Amino acid sequence: MARILHISDWHIGASLYRADRSADHAAVLVETIALAQEHQPDLILHTGDVFDALIPGHRAMRQAIDALTALAAVAPVVVLAGNHDHPRLFEVFSTLRGIDRRLTFVARVKPPDRGGIIDVPTAAGERIRIAPVPFIHQNRFVDWFGDDALIHAKYADKVRAINRGLGDGLLDGYDGACDVLIYAAHLHVSGAVLGGSERRVHITEEYATGPESFPTVSYAALGHIHKPQSVAGPRTAEYAGSPLPLDFGEREEAKSVVLVECAPGRPARVQRLPLTGGRPLRLLHGTLTEVEAAAASVGEAIVKVVVETEDPIDGLVDHVRGLLEGATIVEIVENVASRRLEAAHTRATDEREQTLDELFDDYLRERGTKSVSAVTVKALWGAVQTAVAEDAEEVAVDGLRDVLTCELPVPA
Repeated sequence: MARILHISDWHIGASLYRADRSADHAAVLVETIALAQEHQPDLILHTGDVFDALIPGHRAMRQAIDALTALAAVAPVVVLAGNHDHPRLFEVFSTLRGIDRRLTFVARVKPPDRGGIIDVPTAAGERIRIAPVPFIHQNRFVDWFGDDALIHAKYADKVRAINRGLGDGLLDGYDGACDVLIYAAHLHVSGAVLGGSERRVHITEEYATGPESFPTVSYAALGHIHKPQSVAGPRTAEYAGSPLPLDFGEREEAKSVVLVECAPGRPARVQRLPLTGGRPLRLLHGTLTEVEAAAASVGEAIVKVVVETEDPIDGLVDHVRGLLEGATIVEIVENVASRRLEAAHTRATDEREQTLDELFDDYLRERGTKSVSAVTVKALWGAVQTAVAEDAEEVAVDGLRDVLTCELPVPA
């Protein structure tokens, strides 16, 4: 029985607001290497987005290559290029590695007769056959999928054609007694639950592909979606997910890697191995009293703070920073109720165009003001319109001097 460790979506080099995440990545990579050493897989499969940027910095590149090299000392590693990885950079890595079969970078999807199927022998005499599909941009599609009529087809239809070709390649020379068939792709599958930090332009319905298009394999290893999850469909398929929460929408997710056991011709058995490395993300949202009560449990987390107040609180930012001395604070937001206008009108059910007053009310309700109350600004707006209509020389409104002489907020 072949054993595979499925990992994905490292996004090395990513930051959160201005917080450096390299130490968090270092912790979770050490944890991943330790899991590989403990479980001794026959193959380690990385399904894309090693880096967060197409052109990563030196530190990110060194961190990733060191980790992949350490994993390759445990078992052969196959790495797919994701939508955040530059294919040409992966081709450079392949050139530098030479004929080293312990670490294989797959930059682009290839037809089976030109290296599109990767074979990895195991110590037990089995052969793992992998059909890899790195991320394919819809404007840079491959031209080998066989049917010229598909050139103008939808993205999902093109992927389906590629999968058919790779499926045929997996079966070419297939030995049912010893071959374990694997599909690996950096792909948005229809119905997957998004993590929230994915690049939105690459997870639209235009990029969605159905799981029924996968070749007949024991296991489909998927990357691209950051939320760890199983994919419903005719094949055993998993998104490994990102090893770290990449934004506050993922702060409560349990991160993991996938340990897969496959026998020839049978569906895989999968086990989630939890990852706990790196600083957690915490969102403190509430009144100042509620934030003060929650601050003691934050520790060294990366924190965003949203304080709900009726009126501005002098020295709030310094006070909150004092409460969270051990944490990394990425943002402190003060939501002041008096700086937002409550709904003053109900939108008509017809499709008439909104009046200027209604548009201005919507702006004050949604965006608020920076330094004085929304009621004062609304009163000034009405007084200015009245003065214009009556051709008055002065605008009479309570609080006008406060508006004109208030201290402007200083940019962060």
